[in-house]
Amino acid sequence: MKPDGSVVGLDLNPGMLEVAKRKTSDIDWREASADAIPFESASFDAVVSQFGLMFFPDKPLAIREMLRVSAVCGSSARVLGFVPPSCSE
Repeated sequence: MKPDGSVVGLDLNPGMLEVAKRKTSDIDWREASADAIPFESASFDAVVSQFGLMFFPDKPLAIREMLRVSAVCGSSARVLGFVPPSCSE
């Protein structure tokens, strides 16, 4: 991460967010859904989904949202995820 960078974490479950907030204070934890990410397009250099995709009710919509908030060909890391076809060459 760049020196002026930041990390944001999303979860729908308030209980999980409380646990996460107790574990680390250097992440901006927010209650939000992956199918309606509350950030402007191209807001992030990297989008990570660690085992979250399998739990999303509308996987294609969640993937579109992740792509929407990702900078064009920004970095991506995922355990279950995607690589935009135009960026994988």
